[in-house]
Amino acid sequence: MAEQAIILLADDNPSDVALTQRALQAAHLPNRVQIVATGQEVIEYLTGAIHARHSGARIPLLILLDLSLPDLTGFEVLEWIRTQESLANVPVVIYTGSENASDANRAMHLGANSYWVKPSSFQGLVSLMQLLKTKIGALELTPKRAMSSLDPGRRTGPHPRPLRP
Repeated sequence: MAEQAIILLADDNPSDVALTQRALQAAHLPNRVQIVATGQEVIEYLTGAIHARHSGARIPLLILLDLSLPDLTGFEVLEWIRTQESLANVPVVIYTGSENASDANRAMHLGANSYWVKPSSFQGLVSLMQLLKTKIGALELTPKRAMSSLDPGRRTGPHPRPLRP
């Protein structure tokens, strides 16, 4: 049996991490979630995944990236991700509390595949994770196929809108 794809969750708020994990379970997404809490940890994990022979880390099928990370912002991390050829097909969903349209525009300009505002209720979060499941199945697709099914057309749209369930 093949190993399940990994979701990389980059968020420094332990409450948000716990709620996201519960929502993923409630949405019946069985994938392992690798949690990192800083921008540097994202880069270190992904660098290890690129050179997996040495680290054992795996390139995730999807990255949920908060903008408000200590040390490096989500924007800086996203910019770094998009310079890595090995990560070109990995979908990056900005998953943040910011409803600021300029943040959404900047994230999309830097190469985010989607911009999701964290819902204020647990049921809203479950709905968001169910949307994720609907968009990319059980996350067992290849990254290239998963990326094309995640909000097609939004990546280059002129005025992306933050998505809220």
